[in-house]
Amino acid sequence: WDLFGREPSEIFRLAAGLWYTERRALITSLYTLLR
Repeated sequence: WDLFGREPSEIFRLAAGLWYTERRALITSLYTLLR
């Protein structure tokens, strides 16, 4: 996937979305483990 063909804001949004989904999955797994 080409980084140079995209807008910087779109790249940032994609990175933030990936980080958010990963963090949310980690939090949910920890929550189910601790419950």
